[in-house]
Amino acid sequence: MDRTFENAAYLSARAMLAILAAMILPSVGHAQDANPFVEVIAKQYMVPRSDKAKEPRKGSCRTIKGSGEYKDRELQDCVYYMHALPLRRIGYDGPNQVAKGEPEVWMGRVLMLNADAATLLTWAKVACKKAKRASSSEVEMRCIDEIAAAVKENSNAQFPVAGIVIERDSDAGGKLKDAGLSTFFKDGVTIATDLSRRLADVSPRSGENYPGRPLTDAELEDALSDLKSDNPAGMVPKQHARIIGVSASCYQRAKNLKPAIWFDDGKKDPEKRNIAPEWLNITRKAYLNALDNPQGGYEMFDLFLSGPCK
Repeated sequence: MDRTFENAAYLSARAMLAILAAMILPSVGHAQDANPFVEVIAKQYMVPRSDKAKEPRKGSCRTIKGSGEYKDRELQDCVYYMHALPLRRIGYDGPNQVAKGEPEVWMGRVLMLNADAATLLTWAKVACKKAKRASSSEVEMRCIDEIAAAVKENSNAQFPVAGIVIERDSDAGGKLKDAGLSTFFKDGVTIATDLSRRLADVSPRSGENYPGRPLTDAELEDALSDLKSDNPAGMVPKQHARIIGVSASCYQRAKNLKPAIWFDDGKKDPEKRNIAPEWLNITRKAYLNALDNPQGGYEMFDLFLSGPCK
């Protein structure tokens, strides 16, 4: 055989193999990375405790049986830690507020009901299909990544059934990134209650809604007991619902509903109105329905991709 022809045939065969590899290998790699929620849930319960040795410690969780609307479901009862300044340590640097002093260790206690990565991916695929953003695997993956990024930013896919979540003042809308708040959660929504107001420090940020300080063990137990009840005294839900941050006003617009889930408190801006307890029923039912029927999707993922909620 002519060596020139033989070499050409050999090179042609190698080129064909290279083309096939280029077609096959990326799809294999893509399949391995096709669920971005694996990375999202890896961040759960990872809020570190910083002690004198500056050693991070993970929070700990135990499995318990739910009750009430969560009866027969397995919940995670979690204790976790965060390093932050109490809001009482607010000083001024010229006209600007600053938090001063040594940070303290804060403890949070919260009951979680979290979906696994496979369920989250199923919900996202359903939402992308409904939004007509699944015309190709690449288009669908971009859509899924968008949902995953929003979930990571809002909650790391953690659904707080009831409990006290430690948040940075800046994450809760304030300006002090080093200061903390002991925020109260129920059915995936931040709420204020009579107890949260009694425990609160009067401060420029928290007002009378939330404690701007670490709670004692006894206060945490009292708060969790209050939040696990059907209707905590003085409860006023806030706008945004975990796990993806859809707001009550967005829900109202998307569903074209009369604003019956808002209290008539005289505020013209819907985003600033007090929310009626019905919002908690909506967020809880949407989440539980999605867990019970993953192939039907999760309503809040659907709304996240819809016009009124973008």
